[in-house]
Amino acid sequence: DGYALTGNYVCGNFTLGDGGGIGHLGRSEDGLIANNTIIFNESFFQGGTVNGGGILIAGQAPLGAATIGPGSGPVTINANLILGNAAGAGDGGGIRTSRTNSDTINIFNNMIVNNVAALAGGGISLQDTASSNIMYNTIAHNDSTATAGEAFAPGSPTQSTAQPAGIVSRAHIQPLGAPGFSNPELVSNIIWQNRSFYFFLNQVADPPVFGLLPDVGAGTAPVYWDLGAPVGQLLNPEDSILTDTGGYPGSNNNRRIDPQFVRPYFNGDRGQTILFPEITTAIQAPPAFDEGGNFINLRFGPLTLTDPATGLLFGDYHIGRNLNGGDRDVVDDFSELLNDYDGDSRSPTGQRPDEGADEG
Repeated sequence: DGYALTGNYVCGNFTLGDGGGIGHLGRSEDGLIANNTIIFNESFFQGGTVNGGGILIAGQAPLGAATIGPGSGPVTINANLILGNAAGAGDGGGIRTSRTNSDTINIFNNMIVNNVAALAGGGISLQDTASSNIMYNTIAHNDSTATAGEAFAPGSPTQSTAQPAGIVSRAHIQPLGAPGFSNPELVSNIIWQNRSFYFFLNQVADPPVFGLLPDVGAGTAPVYWDLGAPVGQLLNPEDSILTDTGGYPGSNNNRRIDPQFVRPYFNGDRGQTILFPEITTAIQAPPAFDEGGNFINLRFGPLTLTDPATGLLFGDYHIGRNLNGGDRDVVDDFSELLNDYDGDSRSPTGQRPDEGADEG
C-alpha cells in the first residue's frame, strides 16, 4: 500500500545506518513525501559506508538466487525544504535513492540546499535508479568533502579524490540494462555552485597539518562540480541553470545566469574535523584512512534557519529575478509541477516558467 508523509518538521535526527531524516526501505506501491521541512539530520558510521542524510528511498537487496531486488515502488518527493543534512560517511547529503530499479522516482519542486556528503552527491545521489524525473528543483550550495573511506584510493591514505557535489549518478550494480547507470530526466532545475573538496594530511609537519582543499576560508577559489556520472558517461540536463553549462550532450537550452537568491549562504567551519577512535588499550595501531573506515567526522554550520545577527531567514533560496527559461511541456505533463515550492501557480499558459523550485 502507499503512504503520504506530508507537512512534517524533521530536524536533528541521527542514524548509524542509511537515511538520517526520512527512510523508505522496501516496497510501497505509491509513496508521497511532500511539503516537509527536513533539516540538520545526519547519517554516519565509522565502520563503513552509509548514505542519505536527509531522505533515503531504497528497495531491499535481492534475496536468495535472485539477481535483482523487488524495487521501492514509485515515490514522489515534492516541495520539501531539504537543508543542512549530512551523509557523513557516504553519498547523498540531501537525497539518496538505491535499488529502486525500474520504479519511477519523481523529485519535483524541492529546495535541496546546503547539504553535505562525505563521499559524493551533496544534493542527490542515484544508485540502481533506472527511472527518475528530477524537475524544477533548486539544488544549490551543497558540498562534497571526499572524507569518507571510499574517497581514498588504495595506497593514498593522506589525500582523497574529489567527488561530484550537486547530483551524482552511479553505475548499476543490479542488471537493469542500458545505459548501465542511473540516468534521470533532468529538466528545468537550478543546479548552482555546488562545491567539491578533497582532504589532505601532511604528516611531515610538526604538528601534522590537515584540512580540505580548496581552502576557501584562506581565499582559494572554490571548485564547483554540479553533475557527475560514471567514467565515460554524461548526464543530460535540459532547460536548466547550471554553474558550468559545458560538457553536456548538445546545448539543450541550459544557461549560466545568477539566480540572485534572496538570502543564500555557504556552509562554514565549526571546528576540528578529525575524530579518532577512542584509545582503550595501552598499545593500539593508528588507523589508516584508506582501510575502509570513516575516521573523519564532518562538522559544519550554521545549524540554524535564522540569522542571529539580523533575525532574518537564513537560507532563503527564492529567486530575486525572473528567469523564464523552464520547459512548459513538462508542467503540463505532471500535475505536481503546476504549482511551485510555495504552492504558487507557475507562469500563465504561453509563457515559460522560471527554472528551479520557485516561480518568481
